Amino acid sequence: MIRSAEVAEDQVHPLYLGLAADIFCLANKRGQRLTAAAFAVAPEHTDHRAAMVERLLRYCPEAVAHAVKALAAARGFDEALFYALGERLHFRHERPDFETLTRFSFCWTSPERDRYRIHDLLRRLLAEEDPAQMQQAHAALEAIYRERAETEPVAIAEVIYHANRQNWERGYNEWTAIMRESVNGACYGVAQALTDIRVALTLKTDLSAANVAWLTGESAGFLQDNRLAEQTLRDAIMHCDDALQSDSNLLDALDLKGSAQFRLGDLRVRLDDKARADVDYREAIFSFDKALEIDPTFAPARAHKGIGLAGLAASISNSDPDAAVQFFNASIAEFETALKLTPRDARFHYNRGNVLRFLGDHLMAHGDDGGAISAYQSAVHGFDNTLKVDPNHVFANPTKAGALVGLGMIFSKTGHNSDAKIAFLEAVAACDETLKIAPEYVVAHNNKGSALNKLGALYVSLGDLPAAKSAYEKSIEALDAALRRTSSDALVLSNKGKTLHQLGALLLNQEAMALGCAVLSESEVILTQASSLAPTDESLIVELRLVQDLITQRCISHG
Repeated sequence: MIRSAEVAEDQVHPLYLGLAADIFCLANKRGQRLTAAAFAVAPEHTDHRAAMVERLLRYCPEAVAHAVKALAAARGFDEALFYALGERLHFRHERPDFETLTRFSFCWTSPERDRYRIHDLLRRLLAEEDPAQMQQAHAALEAIYRERAETEPVAIAEVIYHANRQNWERGYNEWTAIMRESVNGACYGVAQALTDIRVALTLKTDLSAANVAWLTGESAGFLQDNRLAEQTLRDAIMHCDDALQSDSNLLDALDLKGSAQFRLGDLRVRLDDKARADVDYREAIFSFDKALEIDPTFAPARAHKGIGLAGLAASISNSDPDAAVQFFNASIAEFETALKLTPRDARFHYNRGNVLRFLGDHLMAHGDDGGAISAYQSAVHGFDNTLKVDPNHVFANPTKAGALVGLGMIFSKTGHNSDAKIAFLEAVAACDETLKIAPEYVVAHNNKGSALNKLGALYVSLGDLPAAKSAYEKSIEALDAALRRTSSDALVLSNKGKTLHQLGALLLNQEAMALGCAVLSESEVILTQASSLAPTDESLIVELRLVQDLITQRCISHG
């Protein structure tokens, strides 16, 4: 047995040793006593691994041998899949056969309870031994999982895996299509399942590998996995460079490379590394410019260049406000050119609106309220155009809410309180529209919480304290809904901490001392957590000190 498991002198492979033990036990059950000669490799076998597998299947009960070959196509299985596959491939599938199968040394227990997995090396050996039979098993498994996916959406990942094993391009195309739908629809469970399956996909071109890496990076951003996002975006750039070595004029590769570069820039901003973000945005613009030199009418590169310019503008908004405005305007011009080329592309309408919203934020921060109002109103119009083209566009309404909140803040500051209230309520309604179709979308919950916070502050300024308290409490509910999906988002935590601060102060002013102090204590905890995630955010530090001072003055000093 030991000799049959040797892969080199004095080196034994644990799988082969386990297979030898399995063979010995099976033969023993048949009343056969094996000798050393029984484990000798026959002359016709040049590969003793294949001989070991053949010997194992020879001693297996016939039904179990069929099951081993079929389930070797699966990444994992449970008893239900054993029965379903037996039904489709017509091998005996009874409980004693399942128990025999799962007792073999090569059948490992998966981390999930009651799930099993055949050793990867044995799976490869069986696939090499009978490719046609393995393809038949993949086809059966694809059909089984397609039925499951109707009620279990995450099962689509297994569908794609088995489709990819039969035809790599068919599986790849389905993976990319559904990953886009999942990211655009904020379907986090499906996106995570597709992220997990990506390393098992067969990809035969550099561009397909780049596309999978890019979409994984997009998904990782939504899933708040910054490490994976950076790794896969860098992988996308590397694969694009490989593709460009073969054809330097490949427009899709240049566009995809630039897209990965500006997403890296976005990631740097989120991690508070604006210097590196500036470099990434400039490299992205360079990639898009190279594509546009080849074909000035290539609308995707034109629009994506607009996104890169907007990112660059945002990264220098404090250090060089005037230059930032120029970059914002250049970005808007790129989108307008792209829309002339492709007028019914919802993505272009959406991104143009988003840049106008960023411009509004920038102008308001630098005291140009008139310019900010114009930018915000144009942004709202852009998001409305997005929804005309695609009524189910998940991102448009929550981002529209951001522009409406900006308008409301300016109206409130300038004494136009009725207009401010309308803007804040419209922002809440916009977020609710998205939450009807994408209930897990974090940004919608966060932006709804932000709008309700501003509405609460407006009510305080108008002296309507009961309405303010209600708005603050609803704001916290919305932000809690966001935090149930992502517990470590500094922006959401910051918004919740600030809202708790405002609610606590309101309660103290209404002489609800015990409750107000409890709310302020929670605010301190939340703001401390947010500050640890964004240590250079000075506004958070100021907010935290204000809360601590209020606790000292009103809670500790009064017992």
